[in-house]
Amino acid sequence: KAMFEFLSSLDLTVINKIYSNSYTVTSLFSELPTLGKHLLVRLLFIPSVIPKKVVLAWFTKEAQQSELPEALKVLERLRILESVDAAGGMASYRIKPEFQESLRRGLQGGGQAWYETGSVDSAGSDKGGRSIEQLDQFAKEHWDSLLQFMVNSRELERGKVSKAVEQLLVDSGLCVPGGGGGGGSRGSGSDEDDDEDDDGEGGGGGGFTVGESGFRFLLLDQATQVQTIVVHFLRAVQKGSGKMAGIDLSEAINLLFQLSSATLGRSYPTACLPSPSQQSCLRHCRALGLVYWRKRYPGRFYPTRLATRATSGRLGLADSTGSADGSGGGDGGYLIVETNFRVFAFTNSPLQVALVALFTQPLYRFPNLFCGHITRQSVADALSHGITARQLLSFMTASAHPQLRQRQLPTVLPPTVCDQMLLWERERNRFTFTDSVLYEKFANKRDYQAVKSYASDCGVLLHSVDDRMILVVTNAGHDDICRFYKRYKQESARGN
Repeated sequence: KAMFEFLSSLDLTVINKIYSNSYTVTSLFSELPTLGKHLLVRLLFIPSVIPKKVVLAWFTKEAQQSELPEALKVLERLRILESVDAAGGMASYRIKPEFQESLRRGLQGGGQAWYETGSVDSAGSDKGGRSIEQLDQFAKEHWDSLLQFMVNSRELERGKVSKAVEQLLVDSGLCVPGGGGGGGSRGSGSDEDDDEDDDGEGGGGGGFTVGESGFRFLLLDQATQVQTIVVHFLRAVQKGSGKMAGIDLSEAINLLFQLSSATLGRSYPTACLPSPSQQSCLRHCRALGLVYWRKRYPGRFYPTRLATRATSGRLGLADSTGSADGSGGGDGGYLIVETNFRVFAFTNSPLQVALVALFTQPLYRFPNLFCGHITRQSVADALSHGITARQLLSFMTASAHPQLRQRQLPTVLPPTVCDQMLLWERERNRFTFTDSVLYEKFANKRDYQAVKSYASDCGVLLHSVDDRMILVVTNAGHDDICRFYKRYKQESARGN
């Protein structure tokens, strides 16, 4: 999981702070492999170290050869389980003390909850209360706006993508500068204005387009997408750049895990987040659709279904690119590709239309049908943004209409279309561009051969024309060539 990979890369100081929070520990515990959880429960109330031989004896031989090694690997990478040498040098295991104490406290209960005592039901006395359906709609609108911004959709009418989120998408490589004119302007004058983000108006998608990693991101299920964005957000906090400056990384991680343990449809007081880091982090979570927090009622916020799944791999809302929009087939497929290179998308989702428009030339559009034409130029435009032909073919295959799958053909895409797209990509990749330096007008053949031999030995020679005494070397090797030639001329002068 992306979150596990990120946590395993953190410094020990940050890990100790994170594992001192019982809500973070219990949430993380629920996401561990089954055998890993079983092992931790067995060790939880044992104060001393346990020999590894004893631990292995708790599991069957089949488990020792299949699931247990992977579970132990995860626990050790997260620094939950520590390998130590007991008396006599016997290899043993123990749970990290901070994690052990927090897990005990989390499982046994007791103490004060992170939200203190101020939570109320959304249908109760909270004047700005929201139902679960309203929270789901709020989260879906924000998440779809983020995805539409990535594909530079012109259907993005409301500026729900803040400047901070735009910068996050660019810094993470999911979006790259390029493409233009997409998106609309920020709405104003509505009663819902107080639900919008206050981190600065977004550009609505103009000036950016999806990159290679971003296209792969769009093909993921929504739960994985949310966790990927959360990890990119935490990496930005770790760097402390831009609007993320001043946010404490351990507090941001603890807040996200606390939100994942929250009850959907229940409001929580902002007073339970006293530190400026958590308040700032909460505003960024609001911009991503993880929490609902109205300006008119700043004292309370609602975690959405996205927040309760932000640190886990469990599915939350229906996938924004799937059949939840009432389009496509029952399994989310909505594309039909014909041998004449025409693509029919049976959908009314602006996001799905924007995805298809990334690599097709739009022909016409009806309320529930979009038709595009795969051309050499449209594929070249997609390739210029780092998207590969195989990624496009994989996307069209995964999004194929159910009727195509029922025909039980070797492939749901016409072979002529697949082959031609691969040929267009190969045609574009015939040339490789490298920053280089040209050397010419050597005084004599001996100087030319000396420099050529040195450049070849250093591995920086790209091209040579002996009869015209022309050399082309890499830009990185230019300084070394200059220093060599200077020494060579000095030695030649002394020899004469």
